[in-house]
Amino acid sequence: MPPLTNLPHWRRDGASLTRTIESASFPAALALVDRVAETAESMNHHPDTSTSDGALSRTRISPPLRGRDPGSDLELA
Repeated sequence: MPPLTNLPHWRRDGASLTRTIESASFPAALALVDRVAETAESMNHHPDTSTSDGALSRTRISPPLRGRDPGSDLELA
């Protein structure tokens, strides 16, 4: 997987990319997850997302499936 020099808020977690974002409120965290879902769906990509502590959003982009360009993980990030 290419380096993350252009994605400073993302980190590698094994073969996945992960980012955690603190939102102002629980509804704001859910809205963020919804925006990620819309973008991911348009790319036929389905990352793991979660919210916790009322205002934290975590997105994990898993390794590419067979036939998918590995660059799509970085594009989604």
